[in-house]
Amino acid sequence: MSAETLQARPVFAVDDDVYRWEDVVAFARLRGDWETMVDEVRAGLAALADLRASGDEIGEEDADEARRAFRYARGLLAGDELEAWLEGRGVGFEDWNDYLERQLARARMRDGSSSSSVRDDEVEGCLWAEAVCSGLLEETADTFARMLAACPGVPLEGLEEAFDTFCRQAATVELITREIEVNQLEWLRLVYERTDFEDEDAALEAALCVRNDGDSLSDVAARAGVPLEECSEWLDELPQELVPPFLAARPGGVVGPVRTGDVFRLALLREKNAPSLEDEDVKARASAAVIDRAVEREANDRVAWIERL
Repeated sequence: MSAETLQARPVFAVDDDVYRWEDVVAFARLRGDWETMVDEVRAGLAALADLRASGDEIGEEDADEARRAFRYARGLLAGDELEAWLEGRGVGFEDWNDYLERQLARARMRDGSSSSSVRDDEVEGCLWAEAVCSGLLEETADTFARMLAACPGVPLEGLEEAFDTFCRQAATVELITREIEVNQLEWLRLVYERTDFEDEDAALEAALCVRNDGDSLSDVAARAGVPLEECSEWLDELPQELVPPFLAARPGGVVGPVRTGDVFRLALLREKNAPSLEDEDVKARASAAVIDRAVEREANDRVAWIERL
């Protein structure tokens, strides 16, 4: 199936209005996302040209790893699954490989500059594969559908403004206040210092130095040769294993060491702030949650998906 054929196919409907992939592309162009992708394609092609001009190439081992990562991220474990995935999206196998090579070449560019020029027709020939494989089309379709659900019947050119109005009207003070009230625990703001140890015994010794000897965590980290980080996070952003000890700790208290992932984390809690309407960060988070729920309701009621990439 050609990219031209696929673009003409319907992707979703909002009430009685049907939208096609070409509409999704038009929306991406309007938002500037398409032009950003064009620049990325051009940079990737230029980076590949630079590599080849210097006698270098993308190594087969790197290419194999990129292919494997792409397939695993999308659950395409068998060769025929990948083939069907690409065919259903109008992307050839070679176009897919070229997309991966452009990603690898761009990643190897040190300063983002290139001495190679790229023709517009070369860029144009890569755009559909880039839009599909990068996830841009799928992400744009989701955003487009949600905005249209909130503002049905609004022309493309006025959609952003109409959606902004919908969001302002949805995020009332009453709903924002209620959102903060129901998230009093999850939205605790924790300000703390932390350092990670690979060895548990070293982490335990460091904790003793802070708790019993009164050493600062920064001094302990410096002696151990491990970096110290200043953190400010919501409680619900922490790994689950860190939540109970942080909840139990008071400002000035030592947390841990607690194993998280492959390290043993030691922290010194500086502040534990309850969420309030006066905190602009809390207010923004509550507003975003209220708006997201309002848009989700409209999308569930109005959007019917016909095809997914």
